[in-house]
Amino acid sequence: MNKLLIFAVIYKAKAQDCIAFSSLMQHRDHITVPHKIVVYNNSPEIEQTDDRCSFVNGKGNDMLAKAYNAGIAIAKAEGCEWILLMDQDTPFGNDYFEKACHFIENAGDCDMAVPTILAGGKVASPTYYH
Repeated sequence: MNKLLIFAVIYKAKAQDCIAFSSLMQHRDHITVPHKIVVYNNSPEIEQTDDRCSFVNGKGNDMLAKAYNAGIAIAKAEGCEWILLMDQDTPFGNDYFEKACHFIENAGDCDMAVPTILAGGKVASPTYYH
């Protein structure tokens, strides 16, 4: 079974005020694979509560790398084979979650999927891939 960890990193905001978290909760019914939602709070001085997810407090602003590495550890501990990483200011729609779930259900031997970001018709991210 392909279990998914949805891992959102927030900074200096309540989860409910973040575009990514709000869009995730709005479109959660389009997530058709087993999943767990964890929010990594890079501002532990801001108390977070929401019954729809789990929260992990960083020690301060741990930046994305440390937070994402914590996400990997959580995914392993929870038996999740996939991680969907989110930052706080990216909106997600129904189609994103539907396509992500379709990919996960049919991934075969694939190890990862990385979205491509275009700027001016050119690939801006990832800047190198094989």
